[in-house]
Amino acid sequence: MKNARTGDDLLSEIHNTVKLLELAWTQFEYQSDHDLVDASIFDIKSLTSRHQYLIKLAKEWNVCSDTIGECWLPNYNISHKRKGAKRVC
Repeated sequence: MKNARTGDDLLSEIHNTVKLLELAWTQFEYQSDHDLVDASIFDIKSLTSRHQYLIKLAKEWNVCSDTIGECWLPNYNISHKRKGAKRVC
């Protein structure tokens, strides 16, 4: 898989995933229909798994540098309010 992407591509994908995750959390916070809440939770779990995979891949490729320090993953508590951020690398 490393041959298919460069380190810059990987960083871009991580940043994009973080943005999508932020959007998924925003959508979750405004849902009132039970089915849409479930769909939002699925999206959040899916994007979180993808983010974890990409970070793992970045570490394996030694892409983990100052640039990846900008890739923060939002931390949420049980009430789903933003609780800060966790540095991923």
